[in-house]
Amino acid sequence: MGSKKTWANIESEAPTKDATNETLTQDKKELPSLVKEKTNDPLALEEENAAKAKELPLVKIAHKDILDLLYSLFVPKAHDIPIYMPMLQHAAIKINWFGLTRRFWTKEQRTYEGGIDLYFRHNVQLAIDLGYEYYKPKHILHNNKLLYQSTGKYVSGSLRYAILTQNFAHAYVGIGYTQSRFDITTFHNNVISDAVKTFTHHWFKLILGSEARLIPNSGLYGGTQFGVMRLIGDVKSTNPKLQSYSIPGYGNVMNKINFELIMYLKWSVSFLEKKITI
Repeated sequence: MGSKKTWANIESEAPTKDATNETLTQDKKELPSLVKEKTNDPLALEEENAAKAKELPLVKIAHKDILDLLYSLFVPKAHDIPIYMPMLQHAAIKINWFGLTRRFWTKEQRTYEGGIDLYFRHNVQLAIDLGYEYYKPKHILHNNKLLYQSTGKYVSGSLRYAILTQNFAHAYVGIGYTQSRFDITTFHNNVISDAVKTFTHHWFKLILGSEARLIPNSGLYGGTQFGVMRLIGDVKSTNPKLQSYSIPGYGNVMNKINFELIMYLKWSVSFLEKKITI
């Protein structure tokens, strides 16, 4: 049987106090060398820094300047709201000032004409014009044998497309249709010779025009419009003594193709919302 250990044997096997002190002293001498060796090793430093970064993630994402961080979080910034683009962007009222000036140098012809312009998206324009014209020549013209007087109204509608658009000016092209309803009165020796007759004529026209803002930051525009007109149908006079007469808004009925020149003033109102900054 194995021998049993007694308290005397255990005490004899335990390290003595002097041996323990000697071991601690030796460990203290070796510790500084290990710390020094670890500190001088670059790889060890990198590993140590990486370990610290993983242990303290808040230090890595912390803002450099806490005041800038608070300013960005609590102080509102300006934001531009996109401009709303309505279908109808502008509406304008215009008047043919060139036609009004005719009364100052001739009494044979008077013209009153005006209209409205509507501006939509994609540079599309719709124009509606109304006019009244009075014409009574002093002398017998062309192949006529009687004096006559032409008075009547006309209405025109045109679809246009704006080109060369700028902030203050633009040009446009388009096509239009016009209808005129008027009365013809004939005279012989300044006396009405026949009953008043009513006529209705139609024509198409090609349009080329331009307009520009006259006063900065206002809705006042000035424009010029040139048109080429073509009568529709075979128009003939039923009075053999009156082969040529003037159609209000068009001109002489003998010309199947005619031209027009309109100079106008226009006041435009915008429905576009201005940019808002919040």
